[in-house]
Amino acid sequence: MSGGCPRLGFTLRLRIAPISAPEANGVLRELDALLHSLALARTPSARSNDLALTLWREGSQADHLDREAVRAWAFAHPDVDGVDVGLLFDLDQPL
Repeated sequence: MSGGCPRLGFTLRLRIAPISAPEANGVLRELDALLHSLALARTPSARSNDLALTLWREGSQADHLDREAVRAWAFAHPDVDGVDVGLLFDLDQPL
């Protein structure tokens, strides 16, 4: 008997430059706008300059194009000091 399709997602670790809280919130709003355009959801996060998020698509699967879009946004953003985009993994399987 086969199981359902895996729910694929990936992790995002983002380090925001030392900027003011309103500016950092603006970066997060821009990230959320990107995620919305890709139909990706994310785990909630505390407002901080170091974020560790899990990203996924409700009712479907995140894919490599999503990972690349998030990576490209982060590398192009002047207020992002560091980024690590994890590999796709099944959200329903223990790590």
